[in-house]
Amino acid sequence: MTVDKSLSTATPSRSRPGSSWFAKATIALCLLLLIVAAVPKYLQGRPPIDAIPDAPLASLEILREQGLSLDNWTNVDVQNIQLGPNRWVMQTLSWDAPEPPEDHSDRATLLMSPQRVQSGTSAQPQMEWMDVRGLGRAQGQRWIEDQPQPLHFSVTPQSSPAINVQARYFRGRTERRSFAIVQWYAWENGGHPSLVRWFWRDRLARLQNRRLPWVAMSLILPIEHLSPVDDVRPFLESFAQQVHGALLDQAFNGTSTSSSTPELPNSVMSQTN
Repeated sequence: MTVDKSLSTATPSRSRPGSSWFAKATIALCLLLLIVAAVPKYLQGRPPIDAIPDAPLASLEILREQGLSLDNWTNVDVQNIQLGPNRWVMQTLSWDAPEPPEDHSDRATLLMSPQRVQSGTSAQPQMEWMDVRGLGRAQGQRWIEDQPQPLHFSVTPQSSPAINVQARYFRGRTERRSFAIVQWYAWENGGHPSLVRWFWRDRLARLQNRRLPWVAMSLILPIEHLSPVDDVRPFLESFAQQVHGALLDQAFNGTSTSSSTPELPNSVMSQTN
């Protein structure tokens, strides 16, 4: 068994020869995007930079009030709880499909932390992934995370192109219990566990006078103690896909617009993995 000790053994990283060049190229690209967006406004006699629009957050209230509705799952309980510095919605689910589960637990938990405010540091993702460790510590037990690996899935909304999402997938465990956990930041046209990915896409959306509201998602599935997460990976990939689709239909349905957010070049986005 390999235990992730990156938090305790991390050493200062050395700068790479190409890092300075990449930083300059990134700044130049941002300036170019701002200029391209500002010139048409200037020619029309409008201010080059508009006021930052508000993010449409009203539709996210459903998560705090009733959670998500998911096929094959019954909503057992929805609570608003405090984990670390952040408020989370904890939704407990029970499997209710006609056939009993063959390779997974009949219980699961969704932890959701939707964007709550328009401005300030709380309006941006803030490494909510560390909050989950409070679940084990609240029981007076040591929390360990291991077997980390990326998890990819796609969601195809009606009459829209497929949305690609990347999540972090790992095992969380205490002395007595183990869980398979999937985490990502969800937004209307994508998702990723890195807050930098959301940051860039929100900045690009602002050039179109839009914003990208977000929800921090954690799917927690109990597994046999110390069993590998690979055993339930196919199910959790499908489950995460179902949850993201439900977010699009039930939480982000009031945030979408007809405009798509432009993409940064792959050479830039690869640095945020």
